[in-house]
Amino acid sequence: MGTQSTFFGPVKYAILPQVLADEELVGGNGLVSMGTFVAILLGTIVAGLLMGYDLAAKLTAVAVLVMAVLGYVAARQVPPTGDRSEARAVPLRPVQETWQLMVIAAERPRVLLAVLAISWFWFLGAAYLTQFPNFARTSLLGDETVVTLLLSTFIVGISAGAMLCERLTRHQISLVPVPGAPWD
Repeated sequence: MGTQSTFFGPVKYAILPQVLADEELVGGNGLVSMGTFVAILLGTIVAGLLMGYDLAAKLTAVAVLVMAVLGYVAARQVPPTGDRSEARAVPLRPVQETWQLMVIAAERPRVLLAVLAISWFWFLGAAYLTQFPNFARTSLLGDETVVTLLLSTFIVGISAGAMLCERLTRHQISLVPVPGAPWD
């Protein structure tokens, strides 16, 4: 599933400029982001439910396999967009390639700040997500239902924010996280 997400994650955003008009890109990005987070929430809830069964490991393995197959089938349904670039070999050097991308991003400070902001967002999201069960148990004296409520609230907030981006940016592509902010 991790490998599938690694390949599918960037592609789901890269295809948007090929299938949407410029004024639809922010909204399309918001919908894709919202769908991603709703899928994360549902996966987390289902995983929590599966852990309550005696056959948790086997059920989880089957669920992961089923989701991988469904993901593959869904990906095959995406219509071809045509080859818009020359074929290039992708070198298997993740550290060097990541460093090179950061060097390219650093040439444009606003792009670098956007990359860092997105990275910080994902880091904090992962940190909060892993702490929800402990926080619910020790601070809120709750059980799995409280964790599910926290996760649901978290995901609804992120999804609403993703959808509000279109309204806040007035359908304009922008690296500015908040319109009118000092980086304009």
